[in-house]
Amino acid sequence: QNSNIVAPNTVTYNTLLNACEKGACDLGRAMELFEEMKETNVAPDGITYNNLVGVCAKGGQVEEAFEIVKMMEEAGFQP
Repeated sequence: QNSNIVAPNTVTYNTLLNACEKGACDLGRAMELFEEMKETNVAPDGITYNNLVGVCAKGGQVEEAFEIVKMMEEAGFQP
């Protein structure tokens, strides 16, 4: 096993989500990354939620964007 492998952190996931926002993937994949992030105990931050809202905006998914804003507020972040 390679000891040089670094586990993903919040910045890593935010970078991936930002790439999704720029068109590299759709909301489904972005939400998979978000769930993976939580499952691996990597804490989402305000940037995480903003990236997810951006993916929704890019895809015209307004209702989903409002759902993410609600999750963001429930997690203690201001939109």
